[in-house]
Amino acid sequence: MDYLIAAFGLASCAGTAWLTARVWNDPGYIRYAQIAFNPFPFNAETKRGLVRALALTSAQSGFLGLAFVASALWGSDALWVSMGCVVATMLAVVLQVVVVWTNRPRWIVPPHMRNEPGRGRASQAA
Repeated sequence: MDYLIAAFGLASCAGTAWLTARVWNDPGYIRYAQIAFNPFPFNAETKRGLVRALALTSAQSGFLGLAFVASALWGSDALWVSMGCVVATMLAVVLQVVVVWTNRPRWIVPPHMRNEPGRGRASQAA
């Protein structure tokens, strides 16, 4: 079962990395990436913010995938690796909220989305 969870973690990482690369390289792909967030009860501005922070989503799934693989391979010996990956994931979640809300830091946002207002600024302007 551990190997199945590790495989799922790696597949999730690969999928989000592929989606991130598509969004960074093709501005026309943004609307398709927003469809991935349709199951969530967010408005269009927030979904677009999540697309801006897709690199962090990829990092989160990468950290969790690494934690799953370490746990599957080394069991309880990988406790510190897994805990470090969970802490890194939580830091990425906080940074993702910052990117969605303020669209900063700019180097995490795809180049063609860097001039957009963040979710917080867009709601203040309305």
